[in-house]
Amino acid sequence: MNAIFFDELLENYTLLKRGPRAELRRAATPEALRNLPIYHRLTHGQVSDAMLRTVFILGGIDPKKFTTEKITVGKAFANTDKGTPKENRLTPVGVRLVQIDRVTDGRDIRQLRRLIDYLEPRFYWPSLAKTLYYWDQERVVEGKSSLTNKKQMLEDYFRTKYTSTSN
Repeated sequence: MNAIFFDELLENYTLLKRGPRAELRRAATPEALRNLPIYHRLTHGQVSDAMLRTVFILGGIDPKKFTTEKITVGKAFANTDKGTPKENRLTPVGVRLVQIDRVTDGRDIRQLRRLIDYLEPRFYWPSLAKTLYYWDQERVVEGKSSLTNKKQMLEDYFRTKYTSTSN
């Protein structure tokens, strides 16, 4: 999926009135979006697990909460996390992100949406869209399998959180 499509998706989402946006927000799972006409209008009929994940998370975010600063999803969480790690313990946000990383049965996206609702981080849309769309897919770098975007999000969080608090 290309960046132009994601930009168009966000633009169409921001043009939605409050009622259709509320329909997306009320969906309890990504699968529940399949039955909503607003989902199909928004995505021009594209139905895939990746698109369901992306729209499910997008439906829970206020369109004004996006930033133009090019930051990763993990860094957005680290910037919002006000807790300080003490005595080799994780902050509550760190614990939640580790739990999200460990879940493999589809609950991870629902947990991520709840965390976003709670923290209200400011995301850079292209980074968030790419992370969600390729959520569980391993990337291949120089012929070798690399991290999934879910694990990369967790690493970016720790890298940002622990380098900024140790200084």
